[in-house]
Amino acid sequence: MPLNPEYIFEQFVVGSNNRFTHAAALAVAKAPGKTYNPFFIHGGVGLGKTHLMQSIGHYVKKNFPDLKVLYVTTEKFVGDVIDAISHGENNALRNFYKTIDVLLVDDIQSLSQSESMQDEFFHIFNLLHQNKKQIVITCDRPPKLLNILEDRLRSRFEWGLIADMKSPTLETRVAILKKKEEAEHLELDDNILLYIASKLKSNIRELEGFLKRITAYSTLTKQEINIALIKTLMAELLPGEENPDITMAAEQAAKSPVPQMPPQTIPSQKIPEHDSPEPERPSMDSLSEADIKIVPKGVQFSPSPAHTIPQPVHQQPSVHAAAHASLDPTLRPVDVVFFFPSGKENELAKIKDKFAEVIKKHKLKFQLVSVFDKPYENKGKINYAMFTELCKTNKVGISVVLAPPPDAGIREEDFVNILGAMMSDEKISLQLVPWNEINKDYRYLNLALDITLSGADGK
Repeated sequence: MPLNPEYIFEQFVVGSNNRFTHAAALAVAKAPGKTYNPFFIHGGVGLGKTHLMQSIGHYVKKNFPDLKVLYVTTEKFVGDVIDAISHGENNALRNFYKTIDVLLVDDIQSLSQSESMQDEFFHIFNLLHQNKKQIVITCDRPPKLLNILEDRLRSRFEWGLIADMKSPTLETRVAILKKKEEAEHLELDDNILLYIASKLKSNIRELEGFLKRITAYSTLTKQEINIALIKTLMAELLPGEENPDITMAAEQAAKSPVPQMPPQTIPSQKIPEHDSPEPERPSMDSLSEADIKIVPKGVQFSPSPAHTIPQPVHQQPSVHAAAHASLDPTLRPVDVVFFFPSGKENELAKIKDKFAEVIKKHKLKFQLVSVFDKPYENKGKINYAMFTELCKTNKVGISVVLAPPPDAGIREEDFVNILGAMMSDEKISLQLVPWNEINKDYRYLNLALDITLSGADGK
């Protein structure tokens, strides 16, 4: 898997919450396989574990070009092992990992409880460690709390150095925002950054995400970013702080005269609801012709860079013409696909209505166009490959997915981790609606702004 070009040491903000871990990571990068092996980083969501891990990878690739670096999520590793087992290629998999000089494994807590899965990782770990190859692992908890893993794995994780990432202090949060402000070429008042940092305390990802979203909102609505707008958007974007009335931002946007249009809905086309049989690692062969809607030849799928804030781009008239037939000509269309649990058509309709309401309320100047709606079976094994294959076949770069209901017997976290990794590999933007947030307005405004940030307009 590719390294994120932004995840380098120079872009990492050092504070009292991560100074030791940062110093250890730099030491590992300067002497891979010789210092702190394995290097185990643990901490909560969004605190910079992946950033620091990938910084090691970038440093090694730049300063030791002869060394082979591999970054892999645990979900990707699990998928590779399943493929190897199903094709009887276990030795080939081990031989591949044997060539790696620096192995970066993200989110080890997602490693399956399957004995064969842990056994494979155990052998690969031993193989690399015995050959003095560097291993870096991230996790949401220290090794001793990884009860899902065998003792022999937990003990090996403790052979090297264990370092934790804590929540950033106020000063560090302000520094993070200033660094992001510079990277995005923004000019925000220091009081605005201080206000945001004082309100958002949980993690770095939340901080950076909020800054990106308010910038996208300002760009789409042509409003100046000030304290009043920040307060309004916090009420609109953050859980538990919803304002049931029309917000100040919406009122300001409403001052500009616009044609009175009837309430917008999200037009869609449905494809057959029957999935083909689901092997453990589905491929294109597992999809029937009825699952695939062919689009005109010659249309290239090329998502824009993820860190720009483009206005939604109109599709060429020949692309998805049927889905675009009854659109509001004053709004720019953005093609998406909707995936939802089988039998949950009512919830899908509610999601579409919520998106339309939020986009209209805030006058975001675009509309979502459903190229197709596709139910997925959520009892037992889920055909994860279906999601990416249908998106690729239909040349759509954005997927809105309703998570499985609680009674499906599938952990939402596992669903998101597996599907998210596969979508990321294919450069498809995953916009997830958690089941328990179907009725939450803040979720849809966040997703709508994230869609503009993704730059994946479905070309």
